Amino acid sequence: MRRAFSFQTRFGTGWLHYEGERLVATSLPSVTGTCYTPSTASFPATFQAYHDALLNYFENSRLLACPAVFFEQGSGFRAEVYRIVTGIPWGHTLSYSEVAAAAGSPGAARAVGSAMAANRFAPFIPCHRVIHSNGSIGEYGGGITLKKALLEMEANSNKPPRRTQP
Repeated sequence: MRRAFSFQTRFGTGWLHYEGERLVATSLPSVTGTCYTPSTASFPATFQAYHDALLNYFENSRLLACPAVFFEQGSGFRAEVYRIVTGIPWGHTLSYSEVAAAAGSPGAARAVGSAMAANRFAPFIPCHRVIHSNGSIGEYGGGITLKKALLEMEANSNKPPRRTQP
């Protein structure tokens, strides 16, 4: 049975979803996001690191390392895309085309977009750092307003924003 625990950020309420002892998804804070009924069970100790990492991230800090299990949510191509996207540094972006090329499939920008849309572990897998080649930000599961806010938060922290080569 899936349960959810909430976490509060300046962007709103987000959720950690789990089944048994396994984290199965995160839900980003969003004004228009779906509300979940919080679990009444005690918070599993195994999720404390995820919870703390998310709170730190949304308070303009760095996110902890992304556990490898997060990459197991799709095909070999999708897992490679998630690995590449996880490597995009704080405050930097890559285009869908650049991610596709780095994954060994130039011309698969739409497939990268599909992988980003299927990402269940944002911002651990920071799909908000993937933008269009023309510099526009594209879509985002947490909403365009949140994607802009996250990119601005990262860009306005320690380093000036710049594009990263894959």
